[in-house]
Amino acid sequence: METVILKNLVLNEDYARKVVPFLQEEYFHDKAEKTVFNIVSKFILKYNNIPTKDAVHISLENDTALSEVEFKKCVSISDEMYKQGEMSDSAVS
Repeated sequence: METVILKNLVLNEDYARKVVPFLQEEYFHDKAEKTVFNIVSKFILKYNNIPTKDAVHISLENDTALSEVEFKKCVSISDEMYKQGEMSDSAVS
């Protein structure tokens, strides 16, 4: 369920705008998913826009609290979140 929420936050702007104010990090049980959620939700609230995959990766790289294993898991989650959008973009091209 958490993965579906994360994917929709970055692929569905209407969904993101409606649910971000109500989502809390406690809803995410996995530490990596919680970390990615925090990055995405803070970006949306700050810039009123959905972050790119690169923006999420840069934020992860700047997070000195993450171990190497946690960092890799977060990057993997981020990559998976954006996969459907990349497929849609390439299908249009």
